[in-house]
Amino acid sequence: MPDMKIKTRFILSAVSPEAFPASPRPEVAFVGRSNVGKSSLINALVGTKMARVSSRPGLTQAINFFEVDVAAVPGLSVSRPGTFFPMMLADLPGYGYAQVSRKESRGWASFIDPYLSARDQLVLVVVLVDSTIPIQPGDMEMVQWLRTMNRPFLIAATKLDKIGPSRRLAETNRLAAGFEARVLGVSATSGDGLEELWKIVLANCKKTQSAKSP
Repeated sequence: MPDMKIKTRFILSAVSPEAFPASPRPEVAFVGRSNVGKSSLINALVGTKMARVSSRPGLTQAINFFEVDVAAVPGLSVSRPGTFFPMMLADLPGYGYAQVSRKESRGWASFIDPYLSARDQLVLVVVLVDSTIPIQPGDMEMVQWLRTMNRPFLIAATKLDKIGPSRRLAETNRLAAGFEARVLGVSATSGDGLEELWKIVLANCKKTQSAKSP
């Protein structure tokens, strides 16, 4: 990871579209199966324990919004020196956990679907998948749904540190072939892939900001 100066602030947790924060900041959402490591990856990206992490799957039951301001750094320059680039990160509830009740799952759909389909500020969806297991049906459904909605997305294969170095490229290539999309291997533990992930996140945020400028 580069030596990045990052300011973070928790904004709110939302369980309805009416509660989504009104903000002009470009937004990046993190989605994936329960216990895939969304909160851990977000914390590793920003360098602080911003998102709540638990060993119990299904803990996140709302969309958690965090304001993030990133200083310009070599190789990741997004603003003038001495200034910060503003964005929002959104941590979404995990899917695919059997012990989450059907009632809760239906409730989630009432605010997650509108968020992913209609949120104007959303510039990128990072779909987290487990690099140590085969592609799961829920992951494939999410990717196909994002394609249908024409949402920009990136597949991030977590837990890369649990795979031997000689096998990592083969495993990410396996996932890329299955999803027919680019897959970036990442690890919240070792930091692998985090610099590249930041570059992709910032590029999408900056591109959207430039498109809106007069």
